[in-house]
Formats: sequence, structure tokens, C-alpha cells
Amino acid sequence: MENRQYAMLKKIRKAIFAIVIIAFLVIQLYPVFWVFMASIKPTTELSARPFALPEAPTLENYKNIFAKGDIFRYIWN
Repeated sequence: MENRQYAMLKKIRKAIFAIVIIAFLVIQLYPVFWVFMASIKPTTELSARPFALPEAPTLENYKNIFAKGDIFRYIWN
């Protein structure tokens, strides 16, 4: 009887630990996901629908960074 309770308690602890780890990962990775999604949205779509998935993903923002900006100087810094 005591072995069963111990085994059940051990399973519950593992499940709670897994839930906590998954929640932590979601909280930590969501900002990275959001920044990436925002980077592939056109500017008009970003201001109109900031939290939605992009309808027409574009790499135009990356093109502008490398063409117009001195990104390598900022990276070096």
C-alpha cells in the first residue's frame, strides 16, 4: 500500500515538474518568437495586427537593415 502511494506521489511530482518546465520555456521563448514574427511582417501589417501571424511574410525588413543600415558596426559594438 505504501509503495503504491509513493509511486503515485513520484508520478505527480514528475508531472508537476514537467508542467513548470514547459511553462517556463513558453514564457522564455515567446518573446523570441514574437520578435521573429514581427521581423517578417510588412510594416503596415505590424501596426494593424501586432499579435497575429503574418499574412504575407516578407524579408524586406532584413533587406533594409543590410542595405541602409550599418548593421555590422552595431554587431561589432
